[in-house]
Amino acid sequence: MTEPTLLAELMRLAQATPDPRSSRDTGANLAENSLHTSWRVAAERVIRRLASSGREFSSDDLHDALGDPPGHRSSIGSLFLTAAKRGEIVAVGYRQSSRPEANARAIRTWQGRR
Repeated sequence: MTEPTLLAELMRLAQATPDPRSSRDTGANLAENSLHTSWRVAAERVIRRLASSGREFSSDDLHDALGDPPGHRSSIGSLFLTAAKRGEIVAVGYRQSSRPEANARAIRTWQGRR
């Protein structure tokens, strides 16, 4: 049996290693699909309203408007990613979350596209 060449081994590893963005997007889609439809529709309206305000906003603003989503909390991030993919919003920075349960972690800030 012959030993694989370095190039062959690297190609095998490249094919076996999933793209992290693909995994993120798949997870975001699964999380978003797990949301209750009426909550998701309301959240999309809030994101559009925040985007049209011209000011920076974050997931804290969505929590303030609607509370926690039914299902998994990571579904909120998927809504923002989807809005960004649609070209409605753009990421502009980070700030500390104001929600006590977030323990002052950094969260992304967004702004509507102009």
